[in-house]
Amino acid sequence: GGFKAFKIDIHPSLAARNGEFTPNIGPREADKVRRVYELAREALGPDIDIDVHCHNELDIASAIKVGRAVEGIKPLFFEDPLFPEFSESWASLRRNTSVPILTGESLALIEGTLPFMQNQAVDYLQLDLVHAGGITGVKIIADVAASYRMPICLHNASGYALNLASQQFAASVFNCPRIECRP
Repeated sequence: GGFKAFKIDIHPSLAARNGEFTPNIGPREADKVRRVYELAREALGPDIDIDVHCHNELDIASAIKVGRAVEGIKPLFFEDPLFPEFSESWASLRRNTSVPILTGESLALIEGTLPFMQNQAVDYLQLDLVHAGGITGVKIIADVAASYRMPICLHNASGYALNLASQQFAASVFNCPRIECRP
């Protein structure tokens, strides 16, 4: 039981407020990011997974720097580093770092998610039942993702009711190994 992974925002290491647009980082900032996540790994130990959490604010060069900076802690995910809609930058990031890439919380319907699957641009899609078309819309995406052998995860920033709906949904599909929840 209990929590097996924690999201840790990138923002404190960049001296930025959560959600503040920080498009480009240099070597010193990348080193600060590396150190913050090394300290998190040290504090949490090897048995707790870490999600390197962004808010779609980095440019591709910075996202690659951050991805490489955190490779040593073996993060569970590198979440939402780039602008949310599909671009070739997502595929470039996946090719240029070994950390698993996750995105999708603000994508809607199959139209928003299909390019990520077709281009193998991410390792996981993180869908939100509220934003991605409800249970029916997410079920369609999950089924298509299964045909690409891509797991989905469920996003939840909305609280208890969405926790319950996400648990029920995750139990109904085979390719949803994780859900996000709020304690």
